Amino acid sequence: RGCLGDAEPLCREALDGRLETLGPEHPDTLTSGNSLGVLLRARGCLEGAERLLREVLHARRATLGRKHPDTLNSIGSLAVVLKDQGHRVCAETLFREALDIRRETLGPSHPDTLVSVNNLAVLKQEQGRFEEAAALLREALAAMRETLGPSHPSTLVSASNLAGLLQDQGRLQGALMLRKEALEGMRATLGPKHPDTLTSAGNLAALLRARGRLADAEPLYRETLEGLREMLGPTHPDTLSGVYDLASCISARGDEHWPEAEALFREELAACVSLYGPEHEETRRSARTLASQLQRRGWVAEAMELSAKHSLQN
Repeated sequence: RGCLGDAEPLCREALDGRLETLGPEHPDTLTSGNSLGVLLRARGCLEGAERLLREVLHARRATLGRKHPDTLNSIGSLAVVLKDQGHRVCAETLFREALDIRRETLGPSHPDTLVSVNNLAVLKQEQGRFEEAAALLREALAAMRETLGPSHPSTLVSASNLAGLLQDQGRLQGALMLRKEALEGMRATLGPKHPDTLTSAGNLAALLRARGRLADAEPLYRETLEGLREMLGPTHPDTLSGVYDLASCISARGDEHWPEAEALFREELAACVSLYGPEHEETRRSARTLASQLQRRGWVAEAMELSAKHSLQN
């Protein structure tokens, strides 16, 4: 099930115990609730995470006030979940609330303020508001390098976020330098299996692949997939994305690499069928990819059979 799956029952046990002994509005109970909500988000359980984080935020606003650090942490946690769900307008409102309060109470260069700057910038990037995002990301990165140092985890995440924006703008050389800086720093400070390190490795792999450097991208995709399997388990959606990314990279390297790529494509499809069902959009995407690869290599009958099985002609 992966390490995150193993942690969930422990978090629930801690929350249940504090609810019983301390009550629903005790600060320690709310801390346990927030931790479980963040964990659920990491596991991809966004609806459960949103519900729990809303409850915690409501209680913290009522008991601690809107400017308390714990309340601001809850605002940020809920905003991230809403962003993941595509509720970007609601997420932006919360990110701005947290940023405005932190600038007022902590100052513009405080690490928590810079985290809020970074969160808002990432959201603007996802909305296509690149110039606004770039200004915020450069502000955050420069301040983090000065106040936290170049190897601090928050600095490295900020560098990675700016790299993503540069990549979206087609400024690949600048993006590549920042991607490498972020990955090297995260390996050293967070370890090779930390979620941020795995994300960073996958991001660098994708950039290298986009530049045609498949041989350099492949070991990074392997590193990412190995870590995802260990941390999240073999059927987590992020793990399946890692399987697909590695398979696609290997397949693009030529027919001599096809046997391994085929095995990975089939692994992903089987897991999608098990996880989502045969008619789900993700399953059909996976089946379509495999069918296309098979047809390109002359296995037309099997490709047609796969297409019919998953209603790809519709």
